[in-house]
Amino acid sequence: MANLLSRSTTPKTHVRSFIIGNSLVNHEAGRGSDLTSVPYWLARLARQDGNTYAMAGTYTALRDFQDIGPEANWAFDGVTNAWNADGRVSFADADFTSVQINPLNYVQWRGPTEPYWDDNGTPVGAALEVIDVVTAAEPGIEVLIYEGWADMGPFVSGDFPPSAREFAKYHAYNLGEYHDWYLEYVRELKAARPDVSIRLIPVSSVLSTLLTQSPLNQLSPTDLYEDDAPHGTPTKYFLASLVTYVGTYGKLPPTDFAVPPSVHPLVRSNYAEIVAALGG
Repeated sequence: MANLLSRSTTPKTHVRSFIIGNSLVNHEAGRGSDLTSVPYWLARLARQDGNTYAMAGTYTALRDFQDIGPEANWAFDGVTNAWNADGRVSFADADFTSVQINPLNYVQWRGPTEPYWDDNGTPVGAALEVIDVVTAAEPGIEVLIYEGWADMGPFVSGDFPPSAREFAKYHAYNLGEYHDWYLEYVRELKAARPDVSIRLIPVSSVLSTLLTQSPLNQLSPTDLYEDDAPHGTPTKYFLASLVTYVGTYGKLPPTDFAVPPSVHPLVRSNYAEIVAALGG
């Protein structure tokens, strides 16, 4: 495997993250409960690496954020709560170091500056509203764009799971047009807010690269996904957390992390090689 990520940010040891996301980050209804969430795995990786990780998160489509403002309604076993929206500490006083933004994964059939299907704003406009709120409250906060994997529905002709041919086309889309959409999305955000640190965490494209190469190309769709939405299994969210760790901390995940049995044995047995492949 070739190195897939460039660690262009200064390595960090302490992270306080506010996440605005959906089920591509936290699939709380998934089998395994907390196991199907990225923060659950991030906290354990950070602890093993001698770092700290605290977070607060909320489910919302980005374009709804302006109406409700920052909320905190996520909690995970073993993950430090960074902020309680119902408490006496304001968002500004929570000292978040980053905000992680997770766009919808089924709007990429139009450009990021084009209106949503109902003409109610644009993906870039919705993200800028979020960025303006969080940077006003916490100047200097880092904005991380989480590239969740694409909707699989258009690639499945019958019932889930997809055929091998359909699965290959799905990965090709994640690596091609879908990833290109995110690159344009981030370029537009940076152009609109040049004084804000905005970076892409390329989860989808990196994982599709890994999953189409040996040895992870031996994993089946049902090893990774529950349906064609596609909600992931613990294995998928664990792999996503490895990419997110690099994007968040600016360094590779700890090589001595003991991957638990809830993760597919193929990933467990090749963990060191997967981590090495992420190194830029």
